[in-house]
Amino acid sequence: MKKKYFVIFLLITLSLSILYSSNGAWKHYIYTDGISSNYVFDISKDEYDRIWASTQNGVTLIDGSKIIKFGLDSGLPASDIIKTIHFNNETYVATANKGLFKLVKNHFQKTKIIKGSIIYTMEIIDEKIFISTNLENITFDGDDVSFMGYGFPNDRVIDTYFNNGKTFYASIDKIIEEKNDGYVAFKIDFPNDKTNIQALLVDGEIEYIGTNKGLYTRLNKTKVKLVANTNVLSLAKSLSGDYLVGTTKGIYKLVDGKLKSYTLGGLLHQANIKSPVRDIEVISSNEIWISTFGVGFYLNDPGTFKNYSLNDNLNLKGMVFDVLFIKDKLFIATKNGLFIYQDNKLVNHYTIKDGLPSNTILDIDYNQKGELWLATTNGLCHFNNTKFKNYSTKEGLPSQLITSVHIDKKNNSGIWIGSKNSGLTRLKDNQFFTFSMKDGLPSNHVTDITQSSNGNIVIACYKAGLTVYDGQDFTLFQEGLADRRVIDVEVDSEDRLWVGTESAGVGVLEDKKFKMIKDSDGLAHNEIFSLFYDERRMWVGTFGGGVSCFINDVWVTLRESDGLNSNTIGAIAMLSDGKIALGGENGISIFTMDNSSFKLYIDKILTPNLELEPIIEEEPQIFGIVNDRFFIDVNPMIYNPTGADINYRTRVLSDSNEPKVPWSDFGLSSQISFVPESVGKFELEIQAVDNRMKFSNIINIPFNIKRVWYLDPKTAIPFWGSIILLIVFSIISYMNYLKKSKEAQELRDAEIARKDAEMEEAREFQQGLLPKNMPSNDNYEMIGFQQTATEVGGDFFDFMKKEDGDWIAICGDATGHGLTSGNVV
Repeated sequence: MKKKYFVIFLLITLSLSILYSSNGAWKHYIYTDGISSNYVFDISKDEYDRIWASTQNGVTLIDGSKIIKFGLDSGLPASDIIKTIHFNNETYVATANKGLFKLVKNHFQKTKIIKGSIIYTMEIIDEKIFISTNLENITFDGDDVSFMGYGFPNDRVIDTYFNNGKTFYASIDKIIEEKNDGYVAFKIDFPNDKTNIQALLVDGEIEYIGTNKGLYTRLNKTKVKLVANTNVLSLAKSLSGDYLVGTTKGIYKLVDGKLKSYTLGGLLHQANIKSPVRDIEVISSNEIWISTFGVGFYLNDPGTFKNYSLNDNLNLKGMVFDVLFIKDKLFIATKNGLFIYQDNKLVNHYTIKDGLPSNTILDIDYNQKGELWLATTNGLCHFNNTKFKNYSTKEGLPSQLITSVHIDKKNNSGIWIGSKNSGLTRLKDNQFFTFSMKDGLPSNHVTDITQSSNGNIVIACYKAGLTVYDGQDFTLFQEGLADRRVIDVEVDSEDRLWVGTESAGVGVLEDKKFKMIKDSDGLAHNEIFSLFYDERRMWVGTFGGGVSCFINDVWVTLRESDGLNSNTIGAIAMLSDGKIALGGENGISIFTMDNSSFKLYIDKILTPNLELEPIIEEEPQIFGIVNDRFFIDVNPMIYNPTGADINYRTRVLSDSNEPKVPWSDFGLSSQISFVPESVGKFELEIQAVDNRMKFSNIINIPFNIKRVWYLDPKTAIPFWGSIILLIVFSIISYMNYLKKSKEAQELRDAEIARKDAEMEEAREFQQGLLPKNMPSNDNYEMIGFQQTATEVGGDFFDFMKKEDGDWIAICGDATGHGLTSGNVV
């Protein structure tokens, strides 16, 4: 059984009762929270799990985590909105005196479906909308309007109710039923002629009729019977079978023919007790919406937790140390004796006065006969459901302080007893035999005892580790154990041994070595006080952190904020119907696990190229390239009055034959990012879970990931091939250009050389025309010099000697210069 490290608990004193009522947890919505008005006529839920609140100042849509208001700016009139329904993917709004409106692209437009302007009621019946107005009672199938069939009176219908395949309609003084192909109306004779029907509930053959003059019942169409003299506005039946009555003075529950206040819990104000309750919408066992006319509306979760505390006569005086469920009784071991509950009521409370050796019971177990054995701070006690028989050191116990007791499952007559400082004791055939450190027991401080499937005794030895006794030898396991101060031991369905430590979390023994699980792995706290395996899940109670459960490969934690009686959990047990009993400082919490899933939708997808929103009905296929980053905003459609955290996990699946990849760790962010690392077709899977262990559906988003176009083989080969061909062609063309340029240059150089040679010849010829020697005599000296402007010139000079000995100087200056002027000269 589940044992506790009692030394600390002995110092714990009586704590305050948890602030949750017996009617579960509540959440309050008022105008400052973003709703349209505090005066609410009706609340409904559509097929997408969105909540629609009809108020006197418009319509409020609660879409998961978002609150959206529709009013005058959205096309609605300044009129009381009495009802909102979602039908065939269309949203219709009924007003008190302005007719019927339909939501078209986030804007309301008045319809011509009805002739009347005053609407009394609107409901979906037999896949059609039923509407009662001041001029007609009609049905609308989305295309055509039909009047109600034969026998239906021309009365204003105030309320409708569906029961056992039949729909009942209530006017102010009649109840109308379906019969064959028509209807029959039964006029109700009330004691007061001014009595008007305002609400109707039919359960089998009993009709519950809410009127302005009281709550009445009628059995098999006999005379009505007054139940309570109060103004009834609404009626509903919870899935647990409670009849809820909304009145002008608040909400009540019908119990044994009397109305009892259906009170709020926690720190919520009690104003709704005095405010009119116009509508009660029962969605599930843990989701009820209650609208008031004056203080907004409430979300009530009556089913997840049922708490037993001081108000239920469970006076712990400190702590629940152990819990057992035997047949139909719940046995609770506390510091104030033994409590026994049956059918949600205290049936017995045993203390020292009744024969217990001590009021502090640290552990309990039972044998095949259903008899209890109790470990107390003053010895061992046997309870045969009638009287107590006590064992102390006088009978052979090594110590009066007994910490744990375990009935041998292989030998029902054998009882194993642990003590704080005196080792392990076996009681068999009324004889006590004690094993201590001298016999191989690693520690004399035994905090817990259990048994594996092969019959071995598994022992938590404080400050030593985990010990297994096979009937002959004690084997100690401590390798990998981060903290040897072992508090609890447990065995799962695979015969793995689990230990809870005082400050290092939980250890799981695998291949003779411990693998530690800590708060960083999702555990509520590292200080462990209880372990329990319910044949499917491992539960871990902590000191101050709540209780964690390992479910679907993830750790989920429950705390006081979720409705748990205490964040310190000393005892855990499973009831016959699968519910979990959690014992703590403030009493017992009965936790009912909701195995249904909630819906998770894509709210927006941000891609590198565009933004997609909103997406409800189907998930799109997203195209992208490697290393693109995508952001997906998801919207969980779950309504929890405690504001529980929603965690998200993801995994990426490919179309290859690779094995399925594991889920990622859970995270709190509702924006999921995805960065593809390779090409191919992928599916991104997203799932959410709240901390009440309720999982969402799995969203699948297909991604078609390609390389950048110039890296994709389909486009890259033609592209790069063209580029290479262009480069090769360019290189060849350039080389040809260079070759031809060289040849042309050589031709030009040859032509220039030829011309230069010819010019040189012309220059030499011209220079040959000039005198080689200059004449001179004793009286003078003649000098001449010619420098042409270009290679060849037309200017020249010469000297001639006369017969008389004189000299003639000749100088020619041609017009222009160059070869042409030279030829002329």
